[in-house]
Amino acid sequence: MKNRMIFLNDNSSKFYKNQSVVASVNPFVMNTIGIYHPGVIAWWSAALPGFGHLILGHYLIGFILITHEMITNTLSGLNSAIVYSMIGDFEMAKQMLNKKWIIAYICPYIFAIWDGYQRTIQLNNDYKIAMKRGYEIASKDYSIFGLNRLSIKNPILAVLWSIFAPGIGYVYINQMLMILLVPWFVMVFHLSHLLPAFHFTLEGDFLKAKQNIDPQWVLYLPSIYCFIWYDVFVQTLSNNKIYMLQQKRFLKKFYQNQHFPISSIRGMKEKIK
Repeated sequence: MKNRMIFLNDNSSKFYKNQSVVASVNPFVMNTIGIYHPGVIAWWSAALPGFGHLILGHYLIGFILITHEMITNTLSGLNSAIVYSMIGDFEMAKQMLNKKWIIAYICPYIFAIWDGYQRTIQLNNDYKIAMKRGYEIASKDYSIFGLNRLSIKNPILAVLWSIFAPGIGYVYINQMLMILLVPWFVMVFHLSHLLPAFHFTLEGDFLKAKQNIDPQWVLYLPSIYCFIWYDVFVQTLSNNKIYMLQQKRFLKKFYQNQHFPISSIRGMKEKIK
């Protein structure tokens, strides 16, 4: 058979180079790809549309879906209906639902779950291809606004900071873009009236506590709070992995002898076994 030569133009060469990128570092965020379980991403997208996309690094789509979720969920009264259904007050749950908005809510909600699942499969394949072909790390880690360098961070410490003050964990790992979740969390916390309800509960005035709390907003809090813990933990592990890949490439390039007979050593090890 005759050998076939394939010539790539500049656009094709750029495409294959971009497909090998596993991380992008800039002063505000470190965006990395890796292996994620599609079911986990779909679950977070179901917990709150947009969360799955944020884990994958699709920040613009993620924040758009979150904004849509807040608007349509509030206008439809869905969270209030869910809370009243959980306590068995189905008549009140029916009154809370706004039929004009509930239909507009369903389709984007399903899309967020489906799209998050599909994007996870695609990114997993891209990561495997990049690791086989030779991975690249796109870095522009400093500017007049800040400095961001890959380094090893403690994932447990990142989670602890996020528990004490949501958002601080993202500062610790230099994921500054994700701090946009903090004002949203504060707004939801304020609108839920959870603190006054907690105060009345400590005083034993459960009736006032029940009257003060807003079920439409309080139902957001568990999803947001748990997501911040989970995401900061996963992002820390992912960034640490990219750091190790960078160090591996550096050591191989500058310190490993290119003629070092790795294959023969592996063969000797197999014979010994």
